[in-house]
Amino acid sequence: MTAILLFTLLAKMALVEAPDLHAGRWNVYLDGLHEMSQIYVDVGKAGLLISPDADPLLLAAIGYEESRHKPQSKDGDCSYLPGGTKCRAFGPMQISKATPSILGKIDPAWKDSTLEQLRNPAQNVKAAYRLLQFWKDSCKGGPAQYLGAWSAGQCSSSPIAMGFRRCALARALGDAAGVEVAGCDTKRHDRHTGRLIVELKKVETK
Repeated sequence: MTAILLFTLLAKMALVEAPDLHAGRWNVYLDGLHEMSQIYVDVGKAGLLISPDADPLLLAAIGYEESRHKPQSKDGDCSYLPGGTKCRAFGPMQISKATPSILGKIDPAWKDSTLEQLRNPAQNVKAAYRLLQFWKDSCKGGPAQYLGAWSAGQCSSSPIAMGFRRCALARALGDAAGVEVAGCDTKRHDRHTGRLIVELKKVETK
């Protein structure tokens, strides 16, 4: 999996969603997409989930849903309270603000990580990748199981809908790129993800 191939596929997905985006905004978005595509590949090439080629696709599936691959994404999962707004997630992968503490407990190598460090897009993706490894080791089942656990913050007896959806998107990206995403299929997803899968199949057949 190369960054330019991943970038091409993700740009195709973006065109499905925003075909009439103003040229200036589109160019800014593509700059960020290029950066994130390279990060997904650089981080995922460790191959600790499925394989060096498939792992960047799992990361891209999460990055798509969490921030549409925006490196400087706004904080999310916000509550609007009388005393002000409180947001619990941040960065392109929208990891929890509790992540530094969580990572420090599961991996000594991360014990000194801080929120500010994890706001860096590459570090944000690395943190998400380490959490995915934790959920893979903790939960029984395939990618849909630990992709869902990553979002829910806990293992479940069967994968949640979000896990299936992200797995389906990663598989569609893999099919278009000629990469096997073992353990994922494109059968279970929502209508919007289905549209993206259809467009990616067009790329695959060319």
